Formats: sequence, C-alpha cells, structure tokens
Amino acid sequence: MCNPHNPTGRVFTVVELREVVRLAADHGVAVIADEVHGPLVHPGRRHVPIGSLPESLRIPLVTAASASKGWNVSGLKCAMAVPGSAADFERFMGMRPRDRDGVGILGVAASIAAFTHGGPWLETAVHYLDGNQRMLSELLECFGGDIGHVPPEASYLAWLDCRGLGDRLGCDDLAKFFLTRAKVAVSDGREYGREGFVRLNFGTSRQLLEEMVRRMEKAVREAGTGSGGARLSGGRRSAVPQIGPWGGSGVFSPGSGSAEVTGFQAAAGDWK
Repeated sequence: MCNPHNPTGRVFTVVELREVVRLAADHGVAVIADEVHGPLVHPGRRHVPIGSLPESLRIPLVTAASASKGWNVSGLKCAMAVPGSAADFERFMGMRPRDRDGVGILGVAASIAAFTHGGPWLETAVHYLDGNQRMLSELLECFGGDIGHVPPEASYLAWLDCRGLGDRLGCDDLAKFFLTRAKVAVSDGREYGREGFVRLNFGTSRQLLEEMVRRMEKAVREAGTGSGGARLSGGRRSAVPQIGPWGGSGVFSPGSGSAEVTGFQAAAGDWK
C-alpha cells in the first residue's frame, strides 16, 4: 500500500489503516507500506504510519521510507526498510548483506542531515506546495468541466481526470497529446491503471506552473475544441486576491508582502 497515495495524494485515516491491517490478518498476507511521501502532508492533514498502530503487530509488515521526496534528494539513493516486528527484523537479517545494505555514503549523510536539521526547510516547502495546489485548482478552471481535479492531501502530484477532455478531443493518449502539442510532460494514467487520467507534477515554481497550464489550454484550444471556460492566454483575469507571501517572481519569500503572480491573477481564493 502507498500512504500518502501516489498518484491521488490521499492520506489514509486511522480507521482505514486499521481496516487494511484487519484484512491482511484475515487473509494471511504481508503488508509493504510505501510511506515515502509522508513528510509532505499538507496543512490540516496528518500522516499516520501504519506501523505505529498496535494492531499492526498481527501481520508481517515492512515500511519503506526515505528523505528522497520530502527533501528532494532522490538522486542520492538512500531508502530505509523498517521491519514491523522482531520476527520481520530477523527475516531482514537473513538476507544477503549486499541486498540489505546497498546504499551510498552520500545518501546516508544527506538523510541524516535532512531528518536532523531539515525541519524548517520542510515546513517552508510544504507551505509552498500547498499554495501551488491551490493555485493549480484555480488555473484548471480554464478547462471548464473537461478536467476534474480533487486537491491532493499530500505531496506535489495532481491526479487529473481528463476523460471528458479525451472524449471531446477524440484522443485516448492525452499524455502524448500534451507532450507533443504543449511540450508539457505528464504521466499517463494508464501506468497507474486508470485510462483518461494524467498525473501532473506541480512541485515547481509558480511561473512554470502557470506556463504549464497555459500551454495545455492553448493546445486544447488549437486542437479545435472549445472548453467553454476562462482563458489563460491573451490577458489576465480582473480580480486581484491576497495570494500569499511570495514575490512577483513566484519564489516563496517568508515574511514578504503579497504580490501578484507573474502573468496571471486568480479570480478568487487565497493561496496562503
């Protein structure tokens, strides 16, 4: 299981996690819990590791964790497999050392630094990502009802329901369409078992996020389909909200006054 979930961004509740444990115990299966996105839970949500539940001792359990997503150090290749019980630990120790301990010293050092000293940086990053997902929700209004979006509860990935848009365009490969027509790379939902969906990474600057959606909207419009919504290109919307503590460059600046997002102003909302 993946919690927080990739690609939907769902953060599972304690009730849901207990049900997973119950089902695993009833059917005699082990649980591998991928919790790599756990540090990136948005404000108002809480990540509960499944291994923290007392009833998890009923099942074979391994929790996969890493500093890679929360602190953006994926290239250093250091992950952790946390056994859920003494019996699970003994199974790990029975593996070949090469399979069990194959990490690099730079990844170990970066992980220690992140977990020990990276709290303030992570807090700022989560705040920025939460603002990005709020901004993205506003930007996607330009597609009318053609793209559905449920704001994620964690991480930097948006799971976009493009089935209506695909039907309108007569296109069954929207990831390829956006790459070739808009030069925006998204992940094909079919890789995650859902046709008609795409996964968009919004872990970037707000200028680039705006540019991504502007290009996507332009590609749809030029493909000859009217989305019926407001347009990003050719002007700005009229209302100017208080959009949070970032400068006109779109770079987060703690303590600075609110300023407009370059090239686009939302009609409503507060992206703090």
